[in-house]
Amino acid sequence: MHVRKHLTAAAAVLAAVWIGVAATSAGAAPSALHLLYSGLAAGSGSTVGPDGALYANDPINGTIVRVDPSTGRASTYADCLPKRLVPMFGFSGGMDVAFVGNTAYALVTDGHHNRVLRVGLDGSVSELKGFGDVVPTGLAVHGNTIYIAEAGPIVGGSEIGKVVSIDANSGTVADVAASAPLMVDVEPGRGQTLFGLAQGTHSVGDPGSPADPNTGELLRVDGQGGFSVVATGLDRPTSLEIIGNTAYVVTLTGQIWVVDDIAAPPYGA
Repeated sequence: MHVRKHLTAAAAVLAAVWIGVAATSAGAAPSALHLLYSGLAAGSGSTVGPDGALYANDPINGTIVRVDPSTGRASTYADCLPKRLVPMFGFSGGMDVAFVGNTAYALVTDGHHNRVLRVGLDGSVSELKGFGDVVPTGLAVHGNTIYIAEAGPIVGGSEIGKVVSIDANSGTVADVAASAPLMVDVEPGRGQTLFGLAQGTHSVGDPGSPADPNTGELLRVDGQGGFSVVATGLDRPTSLEIIGNTAYVVTLTGQIWVVDDIAAPPYGA
């Protein structure tokens, strides 16, 4: 789940250029999924560090793992973080990681409060925006625009996930794209492209449980209020990072998958 993402200090309000959402352009199709790394006990949030490497939370082991995006070689970057109380379920433990400069911050959250918080480097916390029952999940910042992935309420098996934007100055909220099954993350790509990550179909009765296996999707905002599908068959994805024109998807089962060529020129150039 990430300009870097997820409720880290200045990351919620700093950056430079507004990202517009462009219509899908024609061009080469994305490559097939291929596995980069499978050594996490479980996957949660992620980010791209100042060195260009991937950093992923392992909430079961209480660690942050650094993964080379080219080779898949991994090493422990930080440990002794809070661990998840229930291994493959729940929202306890380290949920995400983000950098401000060369310093990494681990995010430990209690979910389902339906709000976006602004966290200062001095440790201050304030509410930036409150919502109804939309279940905000992933977050990305570009300029003064904050993009939020909303899982949406799960009522009677219906899943209504979408991406919205928040103007960091005025607090104005606008819909960007809908609908998707259990949206968990959002990330800007090259040019004016924007992508969302849907965990997939949810057929289990418990609203707090993960999606069904192998129903996740990598989606691209189509500029017309909806999404186009980039990749399918993802197994309960939790976080998305984009480096260049390549997407990296972290899954609940502790894997990191790669999709190359996710956009085409001119927006993917």
